[in-house]
Amino acid sequence: MTLAGAADDHEAIAEAHARAAREHRRAARLYDVGGAGEDAVARVLSAAGVAFLRNRQRPSTRRGDIDFLVVAAAGVFVIDAKAWSDVTITTRGLARGQDDCSEELDAVGRQADEVEAALADLGDVGLAPRHVHPVLAFTRGRVGCHRAGRVLLVGIEQLLQVIGGHGCPLSAAQVSEVSARLAEAFPPYTERMAGAAVPVLRRRPRPRVEVGTQLAAFDVRELDLTELERAARLPIEAWMTWLAPTQLQYVRRQLNGPARLRGPAGTGKTVVALHRAAYLAERHPGRLLVTSFVKTLPRVQRNLYAALSPHTVDRVDFSGVHAVAREVLLRHRHLLRVDQKGAETAFNLAWIGADREALGRQGLDRSYWRDEIDRVIKGRGITTFEGYADLNRVGRRTAIDPRQRRAAWDLYVAYEGQLERRGVGDFADLLLIARDLVRADPADRPYRFVIADEIQDLPLVGVQLLHALVGDQPDGLTLVGDGQQSIYAGGFTLREAGINVVGRSVIFEVNYRNTRQVLDMAASFVAGEDFDDLDEGAPRGRIEGHRDGPPVRCESFPDRASRLGALVARILGDLAAGTPIDGMAVLARTRREAGEAATALRRAGLAVVDLGDYDGRQVDAVKTGTVARAKGLEFEAVYFLPADAEPADLEAEVAQRRRHEAFVALTRTRRWLWMGSVAPPSPAS
Repeated sequence: MTLAGAADDHEAIAEAHARAAREHRRAARLYDVGGAGEDAVARVLSAAGVAFLRNRQRPSTRRGDIDFLVVAAAGVFVIDAKAWSDVTITTRGLARGQDDCSEELDAVGRQADEVEAALADLGDVGLAPRHVHPVLAFTRGRVGCHRAGRVLLVGIEQLLQVIGGHGCPLSAAQVSEVSARLAEAFPPYTERMAGAAVPVLRRRPRPRVEVGTQLAAFDVRELDLTELERAARLPIEAWMTWLAPTQLQYVRRQLNGPARLRGPAGTGKTVVALHRAAYLAERHPGRLLVTSFVKTLPRVQRNLYAALSPHTVDRVDFSGVHAVAREVLLRHRHLLRVDQKGAETAFNLAWIGADREALGRQGLDRSYWRDEIDRVIKGRGITTFEGYADLNRVGRRTAIDPRQRRAAWDLYVAYEGQLERRGVGDFADLLLIARDLVRADPADRPYRFVIADEIQDLPLVGVQLLHALVGDQPDGLTLVGDGQQSIYAGGFTLREAGINVVGRSVIFEVNYRNTRQVLDMAASFVAGEDFDDLDEGAPRGRIEGHRDGPPVRCESFPDRASRLGALVARILGDLAAGTPIDGMAVLARTRREAGEAATALRRAGLAVVDLGDYDGRQVDAVKTGTVARAKGLEFEAVYFLPADAEPADLEAEVAQRRRHEAFVALTRTRRWLWMGSVAPPSPAS
């Protein structure tokens, strides 16, 4: 090596040392600034008497730490302190001067994810994702209070207000338990640990789930019944978003295709679905759809969801499945005039020329065959007689012979002809056309996720439409429902719909809503009855109640007028005894009966709101409506007006639907239940 070459090497080494020194001084300045920011946050928290964990080691990385963990009644706050000046909150995220610093949002979000994971198996205390709050706290300048996705961005002046300004899911004992778990999961950070192997937190083992099997329901013994009773005292709207700690795993679960949440009434399926919607919306871009066959339920769910995740509610659509179908037709500029009155006229004209001798066998009437066309032939997308002749009519209890099938098909063809002459369609056409339009255009996928509630009431083509909107992408489609609560004709299996949920179907078995007394009464209507639940060969969920309550009150009356008088007297008495009016609901089988009850209550000076107008927000009025309108809802007290006494030879499927209606109505109540039946005296008496 020449002297010149050695000199060049010496200069290069010196320059490298100089660069390293500059980087060291820069890092030291940043460390000092960061430390100053942390000190400022610590002073604010300490002065207010807020306990916190500072500089905690993250198990996922050797060189990463969490500045602060604060456990309060409102949940856990994961705080990253920033002593930045010239901070700008932009529509795209976060900027410091001219630099885009949006990665800081992702960083504190990942810290919150690790905190959620550490708490996921904490006995009965596990926190819903909305109760773990990632926070960027700025100690310089006037930042105010903002939200970027799930991350809160606050100035130090607003920090205490943010910590104390949320809901109160945790008791004092639970705050201590969560704090202890976090202290174990995130030990103090030291420079020595930064270069050492990171200790791995050992959690309690979880049940192993084999591929291709149903996911096991959680063990009721893990449930903290004291906490359940505490939640049962919440106002009814707050109760409708209460999540059992043991159900958190289903909110966060990542699945590689369509999934199903199923189980008997009161087991929390809808609550889990709403929390899962919030979880997915907060962690993924794109739009999310929450839908149901019951057109009024999405409006209620929107307002319940707004309390869970107000910063994502604008990215979530809450809409009935027929409204979703209309939007599809609008996007494709497809004109269809849905006219239900015109459709009824078309069916009546087709019925005139039908083979009513064949169709009238076994006591089957006009309404039975109307349902056959709507829910079986068109509802399952049958296009040929051969397809109908060999069809397994899932959900239909009465077997029909070949002549009846031919007569039903001829009635359907005549009905379609009458619709075409009038230039109108029915609701089944709306779903069929929308499904086919989406299938023909794979790019027509406005949603990243779809969550469908009460799917047992949807026709097959409706479920196929929702599936087509997202396909089989991971977490794309979540189906929620219970076959035992079906109150409409017909049915199908998910295999027929082309949807595979094997290994991704969860059964809930613990009833959180109803008392044992209510469950016993409700179960008496469906005891020993088989029912279709969309999954062929899947095990039936059993129902377990764990709260005691007052006796169910049952009365019988000779006519509707005397029943209405007793209903008004009972509600007035319960109000005087302390039952809140906003938790009361009168449920009937028909709109006429519900309307009669509403009129009687108004005449007694009581405020009334129709369930068709109820939007999920607290209202000081008795709610009235049909059982169908009450699906997916819950009340503190239910006053049920079942159907009048009907003949013993009532068609089997109609009788079963009546029993299901009673089961649904009775299981809407959290505590009080009154049932008033009309049973005229027998002639012998």
